[in-house]
Amino acid sequence: IPQLLEAYRVGAAMGEFETAFMAIESYMQMSFFCGANLVRLEQEMNTYCAHMAEFDHKSQLYFCLPYWQLCLNFLGQTDIPTILTGDAMDQAALLEAARSSNVILVPQIINVIQILLAVSFEDTDLLKRAIQEYESFEAHPIGHFMKYFSQFFIGLGYVTLYRSAVRRSLKRKARKIYNSLAQWSN
Repeated sequence: IPQLLEAYRVGAAMGEFETAFMAIESYMQMSFFCGANLVRLEQEMNTYCAHMAEFDHKSQLYFCLPYWQLCLNFLGQTDIPTILTGDAMDQAALLEAARSSNVILVPQIINVIQILLAVSFEDTDLLKRAIQEYESFEAHPIGHFMKYFSQFFIGLGYVTLYRSAVRRSLKRKARKIYNSLAQWSN
């Protein structure tokens, strides 16, 4: 992770902002999933997202805003913790902006984050809707390191729904995902 931060610094110093912002996008996402301090990470995300906005790098900004808002949600700085709307972004507005700019992965990123929020805040109604939406994306999977995290949270979602509904199909889906994760780790 420190190398991504260094790649950002070098890229920005050289004026190569496309590469710099791609590096810092990965840095922010990985830092979140590796358990970085949320207060510090939220402050960093605020700074880096402001740089992306300043240089009008919409695709990286659109990828990072949901993670910044996710930090704020987990820090209790939003009215409804399962909706990505607050100081960093408005969920509906970002989805519309991403669609109009043809940044196609943003709905998938928001969907996976909603699954994480639904599991974390025990919102089974949102979890059912989010998993149903995720299943419609399966023909277009996220194609980088986020695939591993996505699959983990989807599996966790299926386990959570299984515990509330005790439907064997949900348990089978969770087991299938966790088996694929085990194969990836070998």
